[in-house]
Amino acid sequence: MKYDKTLLTAWVIFTLVGCSGGSGSNNDLSTISSDESSSSTPNVSEQNPTSSLDLVAPEGFNFNATQQVQLQLSISSPAGEQAYVSVFTQYDDTQQMANYDTRVVMMPLPKSNQIELNLNVPSYLEELWVEVWYTDKPDSPIKARVDIHNGILLADL
Repeated sequence: MKYDKTLLTAWVIFTLVGCSGGSGSNNDLSTISSDESSSSTPNVSEQNPTSSLDLVAPEGFNFNATQQVQLQLSISSPAGEQAYVSVFTQYDDTQQMANYDTRVVMMPLPKSNQIELNLNVPSYLEELWVEVWYTDKPDSPIKARVDIHNGILLADL
């Protein structure tokens, strides 16, 4: 098998430089004197936990990353109009625009104009963005920021 001499030389140099950690990296630690390292700095192992068994959660801390939210929407348009409902976790309130990558619900509006769903959303959320798009009025959707109160997302749009 033949190897290109230039390619092989470049590979050897790259390997030596990459594996050595750069010039002087090991010598920098030797410049710290023993007086500097043992001065008033407390022992790190005394302050920080060394295993997960040593961790203590603050009072009232919740380990859940998600929360269950009951979505209850009532749309006040004439019953039977064809529309689609979308719910988003992120939006720009100043521009009244959803971040369309964060959609958690997209469904047709039932003929009753009522929607009840259970959703799992991130626990840090306190509000969601709701949009109702009518097929015969694509330029005038209903858009609203809806607050989550006690696990319920209640809105009359």
